Amino acid sequence: DMLWSVDHNFHLVTANKSFRAGIVRMSDFEPTLGESILPPIRFGTYDSEEWKGHYQRGLQGESFAFEGHTLEPEPIWGEFTLNPIREGDTVIGVACACRDITSRKLAENQIHTLNSDLEDRVIKRTSELLLTNDSLRQEVLKNQELWSLLMQRNMDFMASSTYARRIQNALFPARVMIGFFKDAACLSKPRNVVSGDFLWRHET
Repeated sequence: DMLWSVDHNFHLVTANKSFRAGIVRMSDFEPTLGESILPPIRFGTYDSEEWKGHYQRGLQGESFAFEGHTLEPEPIWGEFTLNPIREGDTVIGVACACRDITSRKLAENQIHTLNSDLEDRVIKRTSELLLTNDSLRQEVLKNQELWSLLMQRNMDFMASSTYARRIQNALFPARVMIGFFKDAACLSKPRNVVSGDFLWRHET
């Protein structure tokens, strides 16, 4: 972690090795104890003027935290905390700390990317399923129409067959007409409705 502190004049009071090395790596500026910490030190979008505002908040007695990042010379994320240093009731400086959260942020970004990709896949798959479902619904409607048509055709066919059977029964010889055969009888058992047999009688 980077640790440092500043006084009311924004002069560097304390700084650990991580802070010194980090500032040199990010801005080519080597901080010196007792000198101003406000040359143009940049961390992402935070320049010296914005840092001056952060220090002033701490010097007014406020404790706060924020995150910042820079992409040059490499992606780095930091979590900064600033707390007032008090001597009795008087604020004499600001204690600052920066914790490197780059690994966490990179993991969060990767998870966000994976979630976005998954959401895109789900949306695409849902769209495909909706299209397939619509197509199946249309096929079901077509099949229902065909079923209704077949049922109607079957009813028409059965009605015609029943009528034909009535005609066939009317042509079937009555019992009195077969007296020329002793102990004779006529039996008609069609397989379905109408028989395929033809009966006739001829006297010679």
